[in-house]
Amino acid sequence: MKKTLIIFVILSVVASAINYLAYPLLGRILPASQYIDITVSLSFLTQITTFLSSIIAITIGLTKDGTGNGKKTIEALQSVLFKLFLVLIVIIAALSPFIFKAISVPVLFLIPIIFMMLVSLPITIVSGYLNGKQLLIKLGFVAVISAGLQLTLGLVSAQIFQSGIVTVSSMAIAQILAITVIYYIFRKESLPSPLGIFSLKQTDVLKQPAFKKLVYYTAFASCAIMLVSLTQVLDLVVINAQTEGGSKFYTDIYIISRIVFFAGMIFIWPFLGSIDLENSKNNIKPALKLLGLFLLIAIGMIVGLSLFGSLIIYLLLGVTYAQDMIFTIGTLSIIFKLLLLIVTAITLFFMVLRSHKAIVYSVLVSCALFAYATFHSKGFSTQEILVHMVTIAGIGAIVGIGILIRHISHKPRA
Repeated sequence: MKKTLIIFVILSVVASAINYLAYPLLGRILPASQYIDITVSLSFLTQITTFLSSIIAITIGLTKDGTGNGKKTIEALQSVLFKLFLVLIVIIAALSPFIFKAISVPVLFLIPIIFMMLVSLPITIVSGYLNGKQLLIKLGFVAVISAGLQLTLGLVSAQIFQSGIVTVSSMAIAQILAITVIYYIFRKESLPSPLGIFSLKQTDVLKQPAFKKLVYYTAFASCAIMLVSLTQVLDLVVINAQTEGGSKFYTDIYIISRIVFFAGMIFIWPFLGSIDLENSKNNIKPALKLLGLFLLIAIGMIVGLSLFGSLIIYLLLGVTYAQDMIFTIGTLSIIFKLLLLIVTAITLFFMVLRSHKAIVYSVLVSCALFAYATFHSKGFSTQEILVHMVTIAGIGAIVGIGILIRHISHKPRA
């Protein structure tokens, strides 16, 4: 199992590196205005589609179902979710003038963002299924294939067209290619069929009261994790809104600090796949290990910035900033990502158990951060904004850790 986990981590690091490198590489190819637009829009898309992590968590739990009905239930759920996605897309389209004005991105980016949301559903279901089966190496390859195709088509499009919208659109096309490749390579694993989204043939499953409860829970859980995900881009949106034309400096710092998020998510998935549904006390040690890994990643990033911050940014992004600015703002940005990573992990843990604690907890933390983003003083500096947001997220993370420890220490199951 250790060998499998090591290979999975290596593959996940490769996939995360590919996802991460897309930003600095596109920054070197695209004009500055297009670079800021594509960074904000891709970050916005990432945060929206991170709500799919709730579906991965729920799929993991269903795959672990010992009744043998897990795959059938997953396919039925996928079909229902596709229709819910269409409703969500209509809502986002209706609100797009307000949303894209708020994040200072052209509304035309709505088209590729919507398309990428739709095609991400089958990959999400496959990821949860493979994780629940503890097929971690194959799960790692899914991430590498998807990231590799997106980066390749994205860079080629950016170089040829010098357009952020065309670049994001090419990444959406890459997702379709990724789905095709993944289902062909892993065809022997009896993956849940993606064609199920166009039909509702699992009538025996759909009629069960338990399935209706599952659909309702998945819908609410997806909305809840979406709120948490969107908070991860709040610092970028709020700080860019403070500066006319956006803050190139904080955009670059934001990209660096997101390494913490990408690295931390690598370890969340095997943790979720190893959750004991029958005896929660067996989850104490893995949960503490996960928290320890988060802290090590964040501390390592902060130390790296303190010693080589200016060099790192120059090598990755081709620009130079004062070292003291990089360290102060970078440290606060990293801590903010760390705290939200903890909130995300706690939320997903309870979603695997299909506990309503996940929904209540994530909504409360997210609403607190959104309230600050809405009502904060426009006169605050970048550092003051980050200190305030770190404080709010810190309180949320501490409360969440308390809830988690109490739950797994005193209850065998949610």
